[in-house]
Amino acid sequence: AELASMDFDELWALGERVGLLDRYPMLGVMEAIMRTRVGDLEGASAAAARMVAGPDPWSAAAGRLVTCFVAASAADVPKAEAELLAALDGFRALGERWGCAFTLGLLGQYRMMRGDRAGAVEAHEEAVRIAGEVAVHNALPPMQLMQLGAARGMSGDLDGAERDVRSALATVDSQDRGLRLMGTCVLIHVAVMRGDLPVARRLAGEADAIAGTGNQEPDWVAVLATAKATIALAADELDEAGRHLDTALSALSSANDMSSLASVGERIAILVAKRGDHLAAAELLGAAAGIRGLLDQGEPNVRALVADLTERLGDGYHTAFHRGFDLDRATALLRLADAVRQPSP
Repeated sequence: AELASMDFDELWALGERVGLLDRYPMLGVMEAIMRTRVGDLEGASAAAARMVAGPDPWSAAAGRLVTCFVAASAADVPKAEAELLAALDGFRALGERWGCAFTLGLLGQYRMMRGDRAGAVEAHEEAVRIAGEVAVHNALPPMQLMQLGAARGMSGDLDGAERDVRSALATVDSQDRGLRLMGTCVLIHVAVMRGDLPVARRLAGEADAIAGTGNQEPDWVAVLATAKATIALAADELDEAGRHLDTALSALSSANDMSSLASVGERIAILVAKRGDHLAAAELLGAAAGIRGLLDQGEPNVRALVADLTERLGDGYHTAFHRGFDLDRATALLRLADAVRQPSP
């Protein structure tokens, strides 16, 4: 009863006094991640710094990885990337294959956002290979395969994307609704990139069935709503796209996942451009990128939007983009929410 009445900080202090953190280094990772998720970036950073400064090399590498998460939450992309590479070096020096595979997956995502599509696919391929070396019963790891499939799709290899994702789904336990939903939503994006909206809509129905009804995880809601918005945008169903993007933005509003928030924001900018307000779209694209600290240059629809806005606005695009990029996070989110809730003309 006494333990149940303690708050997180009190429980953690008790764990430190009895030596739990020394015996179980993974608890340090859990502390930092939990603090990051609730927005306590200062506490998360301090927890990660203790791990890096400690004597255990695995904890030091994991601390670097957690510092990457903290920096990403603060939109400090250069620091996040530097800490990610340091974590990868640490895990490689230890031969810690799961750490390498997980870190390579994140590296692939950063490479993709930087526009290095070939480098992103290469990182995800290495993650799949390393994770496969320690996978149970020789089954390829589904998460890494799905990430590889998504990277292939954004690189234009749609057949390879579908192959990888369907191979991953074939190994996912039927009860693991999160991974099944993730894989199905990747397939939705692939179908949209193919221009096959009937298949995309059928897959959206399958995703609805997987997600079910009632209380759902916010990231589930956001992933599915974003996939449905992608279909609606491709079909020029702008009010429908706006409703789905509003749902995704609201679902993520209490999360500390800046990259996912930015991805939704980038699609809101696409929506506003389709409504015909190109100057506002440029500013909103900057606001979305500022939330993450980086524009997603790997997403084909974002690349197409940048090319279109640059052609239409000339130097005015860069002025409007940086005006949005320089907004504080709270203001940027308010601007995106206001924009997505406007009716389409």
